[in-house]
Amino acid sequence: MQIVIGMESSDELENSSVTLSDSDLWDLWYAAAVGAYALVACSSQGLVLNPLLPLQVLLGLQWVLLNLSIRERCFDNFRMYPEAFDQLHRALVDWHGLQSKCNIDLESQRGP
Repeated sequence: MQIVIGMESSDELENSSVTLSDSDLWDLWYAAAVGAYALVACSSQGLVLNPLLPLQVLLGLQWVLLNLSIRERCFDNFRMYPEAFDQLHRALVDWHGLQSKCNIDLESQRGP
């Protein structure tokens, strides 16, 4: 099949054409169908905005405590479970000299 793409003069029309295979035509038809479906889907819903979510502003210690209180979230953020986090904290304090800073003791920095 031969399809001519917008030419202005008859000379250009005779000398310039595009030949598409059946698979190319199928791809064009499929793209047009998907585009039409998307247009209909978007126009029927109207404008959809993401709802505003109330986000808490957390201090560092609050964020750590929140993550430690939810087992799966702790693993997602620290790649260890709360028990392993506690063991690591104790090992760093006992064997490697981890010390508190800014007049806050280590236990308060780590949490419960």
